[in-house]
Amino acid sequence: MYTDSQTVELLLALIFVFFVKFWWIIFPILAIFYETFRDRTTKPTFSSPNEITALIMVALAKNEGYLTADKSQMLIKKFKRVFFLDDKESSILLTSSNCLLKDNSRVLRNIRKFLEPNIASFTEEQELLALSLFTEIATLDGSSSAFQNEVIDTFKSCFHNFRLRNSA
Repeated sequence: MYTDSQTVELLLALIFVFFVKFWWIIFPILAIFYETFRDRTTKPTFSSPNEITALIMVALAKNEGYLTADKSQMLIKKFKRVFFLDDKESSILLTSSNCLLKDNSRVLRNIRKFLEPNIASFTEEQELLALSLFTEIATLDGSSSAFQNEVIDTFKSCFHNFRLRNSA
């Protein structure tokens, strides 16, 4: 009979041989599981008006590129001043927003889907504040880009359509 340590060694050897022989089957299966469940388990939910506004502000600051250190500092200052957050909370909000925005074109394609469930939580003052912040961010480098204008116009139209549906 085998001792406990020999049994463990034999088991580990068998597992190693299995992975070496069948790696070409195992990795594609793991990749499929990862892609399938990644979106379901790691999508953070931004549902408060402040979080949504911050996410769109970061998308506008990135402007189809990357977020510079100057823009990051400016956004953190704005988050602190407008949303009454401390340094740590502002940094966390910026980092989480930036991580969600790997590709700004996805934001534009999905901004309506993103806003629809949360639009009722915005007050009229929050909507106007968000629009003024968006315009300010979009014009930091001079004039706003087509991407920035489209994001702001989509935001406006979502609220316009929401008001039309609820006034009838």
